[in-house]
Amino acid sequence: MNLAPPCPNVEQLATYGNDARRLAWKGFCCPKCGRLNCRELWTGWLCQNCGYSLNIPRTVFKPEDLVDVNRYGFDGPAIPGNKSSNAITCSKRMLENGVRILTYQLGNAGTVTHLLANSQTNARPFDADWIFQQYQAPDVPFKRHELKSHKCTNTATSFQIVC
Repeated sequence: MNLAPPCPNVEQLATYGNDARRLAWKGFCCPKCGRLNCRELWTGWLCQNCGYSLNIPRTVFKPEDLVDVNRYGFDGPAIPGNKSSNAITCSKRMLENGVRILTYQLGNAGTVTHLLANSQTNARPFDADWIFQQYQAPDVPFKRHELKSHKCTNTATSFQIVC
């Protein structure tokens, strides 16, 4: 009996936006050597044991694709009302050109600063919309952090599924 999970379905993930959904976040079992790998690369999966890679076409989003139709004006990302969000506080301030700055205090973990552009700043070259497009370029070397919650050691054989 084969216990290895199936490889991600590249054709299913290649449809618009599916490469950014939960199905594409998961790790994979290398079909070549059987090692389980976290997904660390933005371009797809890479086996840390044998180098096998599985890449998916990336969706390049436009700013209007991310508009929440249920909110009249964007005033920052929604913060869910669960236990972990109790430690999150937000301070807001406005710059002269209408740009709003939101600073989130994440308990003892630090802060995240979010600049909310407006139509005037977005119309300028090299501003928020330009940065948004540039960050989606396939050659940007973003990397996810390795999953730290697994119970395995760092040896290649401890991640393998042996049938």
